[in-house]
Amino acid sequence: MKLASVDSINKNFHSKQIDYNQAITLLEEIKRQELKILKEKLGFTLNEKPVINQTNQSFVTNYLNTEYSKRKNIKERTREQVQHEMNAILRILGSDVSLVKDDRDTIYYKLESDTYYSHENRRRLVCRINALLTFIGRGFKIPKLKAKQIRKIPHITEKELDRFVIELKNQIDKVACRIIFYTGLRTGELFGFTLSDVDFDKNLINIDKQLTRDFKIEPPKSNKERDVIFPDLLKEDLKEWFKFEDEVKELARNNLSKRFLSASRRIWGKVKHRDISPHDLRRSFAIHLIVEKDFSVTNVAFLLGDTEAVVQKYYSGYTVSQNMAEMLLKKLG
Repeated sequence: MKLASVDSINKNFHSKQIDYNQAITLLEEIKRQELKILKEKLGFTLNEKPVINQTNQSFVTNYLNTEYSKRKNIKERTREQVQHEMNAILRILGSDVSLVKDDRDTIYYKLESDTYYSHENRRRLVCRINALLTFIGRGFKIPKLKAKQIRKIPHITEKELDRFVIELKNQIDKVACRIIFYTGLRTGELFGFTLSDVDFDKNLINIDKQLTRDFKIEPPKSNKERDVIFPDLLKEDLKEWFKFEDEVKELARNNLSKRFLSASRRIWGKVKHRDISPHDLRRSFAIHLIVEKDFSVTNVAFLLGDTEAVVQKYYSGYTVSQNMAEMLLKKLG
């Protein structure tokens, strides 16, 4: 039987569906289960042989020998992958859950409560468990784990930029905001580059260092030196940036995120995907290029100093621009 969560116990207690003693009993059971799982994980981490259900092991061995060992059209890499995933299932179920005796909810809860494997990996394991359950003749399947909702990336549009800048109280914050939005620089890179790094004729900024939070000059993230392109409209802001003294910049480096957060909340209130930090302006830069300017993932990755995989992961939902969507809609008729 699936254990109640701490939140549900609190909710039931406050709504008087359970009394104090029942709530304490349920909470203690959760702690016992968590401790048991932790001990199993620690044993596995220390390369100790994990305790598994031998009946489950025999089913897995029989399944692999029957379904995968004798088939010639399966690649060796696939065999190894299936073997690895089946071993993962055995470790998760441990010694106290039996595939042949326990009900669906017990097996499902054991898998869902696992913290050693990522959520996506556990979703893959559900398919393996269901195939195994079918093989041994169980009359049910484990429901698929729900996909985690993708958090909205906090960002602002170019139209919202002016409103955000007006809400910032310090002039250096206003200039910093515009520079990050139109270049995609990280905060440390913004405070690290100097006048000699800027080529106003070619509209390029050479990024080969950053100013850390403890005011040390270090190489940029992942030691990736790159050239950043900036539009003509940013030239005046860049010139103004170099008029600020180093002491003023160092002072502005402190609590910059808090000041940006305060400004965003004065405009949009406490809405999570509207809590704008300096790094969210970097994200805004990327989204602006993809959605409004039809930049490719490759070009955006080059300007950000990230890999294409990282850009694809974070901005895949924005890679279809409005123009592209209209074009596809016309093709669909």
